[in-house]
Amino acid sequence: MATFGEKTIETAGEMLVQHLKDHQKDIAEAYYEMDDVLTVSMGVKFSAGVNGVRIDTKIAFKTGEIKDAGFSEVDNDQMPLFSGK
Repeated sequence: MATFGEKTIETAGEMLVQHLKDHQKDIAEAYYEMDDVLTVSMGVKFSAGVNGVRIDTKIAFKTGEIKDAGFSEVDNDQMPLFSGK
């Protein structure tokens, strides 16, 4: 089983931020149209991947039921390709 480490958490966080950026316009429109509270639900699922830890992310919020999902795989044991040394 692949190592679960800091790179896994960083990648998951980056993916969630990307969902927010990708849907910024839609979220803003929903915010201005809301009556009381706008809830944006985001989720992360970790599982064993082919070459590392598989990360599945999703975002959902109401305006017309917008949903998006993505995934990535991270190998925490792999050394960087370019170390700058």
